[in-house]
Amino acid sequence: MRACNTNCVEKPISIGFQKLGLFVGKHPWVFLVLPLMLSGGLGGGFYFLADSEANDIEDQFTPVNGQAKTEREYVKTYFPHSDEFSQLRLYTEGTYASLIVQSSSNKDLLSKDLFRNVIDLDHKVRNITSKLRGIYADLCANTKGKCASNAVLDIASKADNTSIEYPFHRGEFLGSTIGGVTLKPNSKAIQSAVAVRLFYFLKDAKTKRDRSENDAWLQAFIKTFSEEIQVDMVSMCHSLVLLKVTLSIKNI
Repeated sequence: MRACNTNCVEKPISIGFQKLGLFVGKHPWVFLVLPLMLSGGLGGGFYFLADSEANDIEDQFTPVNGQAKTEREYVKTYFPHSDEFSQLRLYTEGTYASLIVQSSSNKDLLSKDLFRNVIDLDHKVRNITSKLRGIYADLCANTKGKCASNAVLDIASKADNTSIEYPFHRGEFLGSTIGGVTLKPNSKAIQSAVAVRLFYFLKDAKTKRDRSENDAWLQAFIKTFSEEIQVDMVSMCHSLVLLKVTLSIKNI
């Protein structure tokens, strides 16, 4: 009885690899240079990866033709932005950095001695310089020719905390900028507050260059505070940065 030939698969494969090995041995440079050229050519696409990144939360998580987008286009058409920035007139979240400052010992952050630290942080933010363009003043959203200010800074730096009412102070809403508030008995006047939130709005990005400049400043904002101060929380998406800082300097 003749034995069955079970080498019908292994033998041709073995012969094939043998011929391939002989070819590689005779032409080694082809198999050395060609993979390098292919890797370099295909890997060059990574250079453009940053430009192709999709960081816009709205584009990623909202319907393409959603009703909200249609309504926003209507608002855009009939209530366009003017040259004077107004947070109330924004029809998007805007481009901004937000800094939440909290007293580590839960002391009154609005007292004059402690509030100086908040003012110092504000000065630090305004002096942050990006790689593409200068300081915050070069990129900020303007109101009456000046960078849009933080109402809590304007009010608290000029008035004793006993005269500040909450949540409205002389028509200015402070509910979103002052936190951990304790009111005086039977009064709207603030007795103490342990947190303050500051906003730093940037101009609308109308060109790719504008977006790059805004992104560079936001990155510089994060880098500045991450290196010099303990940051408890960082949240960043396409157009905004949120930092939460618990201060433990200068007796706060």
